[in-house]
Amino acid sequence: MSKPDKLILIVTRKCNLRCRYCPVSKSGSSISPAVFERAIDLFSAAGGKEIKFFGGEPLLEFPSIRSAADYALKKDGGIKFEIASNGYLLNKEIEDWLLDRKIGLTVSFDLEGKNFHGRIKISPDLKNLLRKMVPGKLAAALVVTPGKTPLLFENFHVLARAGFKSINLLPTFYTLSWQEEELAALKKELAAVSALARSLGIDLPGFGKEKAERDPLYNLAWAVDCNGDLYGSDFFLLDGFLAEKAAKLGNVLSLESLPAWKRPTCRFKKEVEASNQRLKEVLDGIAS
Repeated sequence: MSKPDKLILIVTRKCNLRCRYCPVSKSGSSISPAVFERAIDLFSAAGGKEIKFFGGEPLLEFPSIRSAADYALKKDGGIKFEIASNGYLLNKEIEDWLLDRKIGLTVSFDLEGKNFHGRIKISPDLKNLLRKMVPGKLAAALVVTPGKTPLLFENFHVLARAGFKSINLLPTFYTLSWQEEELAALKKELAAVSALARSLGIDLPGFGKEKAERDPLYNLAWAVDCNGDLYGSDFFLLDGFLAEKAAKLGNVLSLESLPAWKRPTCRFKKEVEASNQRLKEVLDGIAS
């Protein structure tokens, strides 16, 4: 990769949920118009073509997302957008905007919580989007935690039957440790899911040819935190699990142009790296 063509804007560090497996540190910080405008100016000048809104829960700051997208489109009408969300804050206003602007949306699901009773429920808002959204613009991310692997196949099938054509399988890295018997069960379940996905023509991002180019959950891209700090990936969100802090490339508010980009190094704490490696080995053994 010579340089990224994607910009990740951390819209907010706030979240409406407190998932026990989420490694992102939360705070009350949110992005300002000055930060997102300057980040987009720099990115657009460098020829960037894709912007992802991330968090926290980005839809907590929907007006900022809408303003940022409008600002970017004035710079370049061909820029594409994606939002990663837990989906709980979807409403008609947001749905109409997503459909009108053809914004990509990835909705995360897990197999936990007091309202989960063994099977994922698709909200009416999501059902509406699945009916109306341009094919390929709506994806699911299915989070699997230790102890929940027996529920994976059935709930993958729920999402498939609902109409999702791209489902990212995300066994939890970083925060929760997998024991050997749980990894064996996960491997068996993933193999069954992979076979089902092939039979139904469902894409499994992160499996197959591109898996060696991806680190779990996080991405190589220009990434801007709420305060304007610029990084070469969004690994900085994992500071609590890193052996050393992610290298900062500057702050967009004081930069004249994007700096030279090189693949950032990321060293996890020893215990985290050991757990990650065992899980990666399981994922690498699954065919797409």
